[in-house]
Amino acid sequence: MTIFAFMDKHPLMSQGDVARHFGSKQDGALIFNQSTLSQKVKARSDLEKHAASYPNALSSKHPWVVTCPDVERALVLWVHHMEEKGEIVNGPMLWEKRAKFEDQFNVPETEQLAGDGWIAPFCKAHGYKERRRHGEAGSVDLEAVEAECKWVALTLTTYAP
Repeated sequence: MTIFAFMDKHPLMSQGDVARHFGSKQDGALIFNQSTLSQKVKARSDLEKHAASYPNALSSKHPWVVTCPDVERALVLWVHHMEEKGEIVNGPMLWEKRAKFEDQFNVPETEQLAGDGWIAPFCKAHGYKERRRHGEAGSVDLEAVEAECKWVALTLTTYAP
């Protein structure tokens, strides 16, 4: 509903710009993409009716509950950081990192997420997919590859094309 109110105040703003605006805010974990926003805009009247009837359950399928937005935001930023480094993030890594963030943010035990049932909805909500490296690609030392490429390029400069 917050996003719909924002869109009403800024009617000339594109959906992509709205998604980027909320993704860059520091005060919450409203991170979504333009495609998700487009789907919600199409179902706006139904969502508004549902929100009026059931204020705590805005999703017509299954509510996506964020118990601690700071932990959620930190986890999203960590995943982005790992992807930028070329690292692969899997479910157990997400589970461990979330537990560490909950400890760092002093989240009470009653509000901490137990088990791993939150991982699939988290990945779906943020568009993450688990990727695996197979065979030699899974065991390659990327720093050694980069050093070897530099050495080969340097060696080739001593020869005529």
